[in-house]
Amino acid sequence: MKLSFKIGGEIFMKYELLSKYYYKGNDIYLDEYNKRINSFGCTIFDFKLGSDPIFIVSTIELINLIAKIYKKNSELNKKILELPYIALDSYQKSCLVDEIMLTNDIEGIHSTRREIKDVIDASREDRSKRFNGLVKKYLLLLEQHINIPLKTCEDIRSLYDEIVLDEVKSESKENIPDGELFRTEIAEVISGTQKVKHVGLFPESKIINAMNQALSILNSEGITPLIRIAIFHYLFGYIHPFYDGNGRTSRFISSYTLSQELSPLVAYRLSFAIKEKKEDYYKAFDFCNDKKNKGDITPFVIMFLEMIDRAIDNLSNKINDGFEKLKFYLELINQAFTNSKENLMRDILFCLIQNSLFSNDALGRNELAVMLERSYPTIKGTLNALIKSGAPIYEKTEERNKKVYTLDLDKVGEYLKQKNV
Repeated sequence: MKLSFKIGGEIFMKYELLSKYYYKGNDIYLDEYNKRINSFGCTIFDFKLGSDPIFIVSTIELINLIAKIYKKNSELNKKILELPYIALDSYQKSCLVDEIMLTNDIEGIHSTRREIKDVIDASREDRSKRFNGLVKKYLLLLEQHINIPLKTCEDIRSLYDEIVLDEVKSESKENIPDGELFRTEIAEVISGTQKVKHVGLFPESKIINAMNQALSILNSEGITPLIRIAIFHYLFGYIHPFYDGNGRTSRFISSYTLSQELSPLVAYRLSFAIKEKKEDYYKAFDFCNDKKNKGDITPFVIMFLEMIDRAIDNLSNKINDGFEKLKFYLELINQAFTNSKENLMRDILFCLIQNSLFSNDALGRNELAVMLERSYPTIKGTLNALIKSGAPIYEKTEERNKKVYTLDLDKVGEYLKQKNV
């Protein structure tokens, strides 16, 4: 266990794949397996890959990685608390839209920011909109006391029906689950070169039994939460309970369980982290699915946790960068708008700056009216006054004649400096 394993040329933790020992001779191979399975840091689980029980080895590096994640998450939460409400709201919505677009994209499903944002902004549920169930479920992750049951196979099927079944039906009715809860026929995972990489468990009775075992691991309070989340993510992919929609369902479950343990923003960056290292992600599945690895899923747990660690780093960097720029613009705004009669102009501009720094989406008049607790006509008039004064605000008309606004951050600094002269 003293050498590194590599994924995509990047060295991860110092933990060599057990399968590599297979080629060093049977005695060396079995000796290394027995060292791992009998080591003090080994945890064996009630789930078998073929004839081998799955296990992980909690090395010092793995323990340190988990501690590092919790420490970084605590620091991230402190930074989030410093953000103004509009900046945070804009960033949360932007991350949510990104997460849903990317979880679809990973499965080869096209979706647009506009259609996802339309579902987010809808005041009530509209089942006619694409991705309605998926978006509404992801929105719940921001709520502090949300409880999504994940105890039984029925819970998994209910969640699947809510978040992906409508899309599966529209994509191909042949992929609708045809069993009591899951599928009745074989399901294969095919590579880009049309090679069968993995065959999901079969028949349905075996799927149900395996899923019950996987859920038992997910809900075991005796296992470190981040480790059981990683293990369940792997096992869901291994079981492959549905014909289609497995990835989207599994990623949502991981996002939900991560949101219960870490910042919800981290949960909204899971698909981004996977997409960023997609090849590594699938290779980690392949490594652990390999029979020669004899149930050692430590490499997948390492990959998954390193992915979460990078996601927190990306979030922290984005927030730090945005916060520093926000302070810069706030100082300019306070210097430029000293007349109390211009307070609303100042507030609208500050809202647009926050949104531009922390979101990829434009702000509508209605959104500004709600944020600032002013009437729609008042917001409309003040926006027009700002534009006439030379503020680099750009108006765009979207569907249903909705007016939205963006801001040129490169030019707004000069505008504010000139106004202050």
